[in-house]
Amino acid sequence: MRALILAAGRGRRVGDLTNDTPKCLLRVAGRTLLDRQLAALRAAGLHDIAAVRGYCGHRLEGRDLPLIHNADWQRSGICASLMTGRAWLDGEGGIVAYSDLVYTCDAIFELLRHTGDIVILHDPSWHALWQRRMSDPLSDAECFQLHPDGSVAKIGGVAHCITEIGGQYMGLLKFSASGWTTLTTAFEALPASLRQAIDMTGMLQVLASIGIRVDATATRGAWMEIDTAADLALCEQMIEAGEFDPAPRSRQSADHIQHGGD
Repeated sequence: MRALILAAGRGRRVGDLTNDTPKCLLRVAGRTLLDRQLAALRAAGLHDIAAVRGYCGHRLEGRDLPLIHNADWQRSGICASLMTGRAWLDGEGGIVAYSDLVYTCDAIFELLRHTGDIVILHDPSWHALWQRRMSDPLSDAECFQLHPDGSVAKIGGVAHCITEIGGQYMGLLKFSASGWTTLTTAFEALPASLRQAIDMTGMLQVLASIGIRVDATATRGAWMEIDTAADLALCEQMIEAGEFDPAPRSRQSADHIQHGGD
């Protein structure tokens, strides 16, 4: 299975740290976010990996990593940026990942185990992590609600109370070949102005609203998204405390997937 990392944006919320480097090259505990993510994907058995670049994209050269340039990165929403890398996933689908994440191979195994055509990873225990990240967790948490069958009912948008949040989407998705075709077809049906601006949760909500099933599976390990310098510092503390050490089930998961299940 292929993977595509979305690394075109600047990440202005981290301030001066991205003055001359893309966000994915910020270092945490001695390694870049990109290197950590590549290691997690490869540990899960994914080696056919590419990245969509944009801001300071030249800084990503010189790695064993196919690069797809989004020349319009300043005006592109994340879905439009994803579509610049469409050819990488056409015909087979794959894993799509935001570039400002830290996670272990266990997160990828959770996605690979799920048989759905469009699957997102979410954290049902998000509140504990958000309390570590900020004084008011509701200030930066989006609505997230599931149907009883585990499919997405509502995703994205401002949450006004804790009961509207059954988890937080993590910026990790999996598409089967048909799921990828479904997404691209629905994206192309949007008005041009919306195609340019829509974010991923907005697009997922569009799919759910028109009756396309989007499945959600829960993470069982540590993860972090890097939005601010404070997130970077917290992530470093978590790494040093061993919170990102892959669980023993990682090897079992790899064997299970390699041999096609039970």
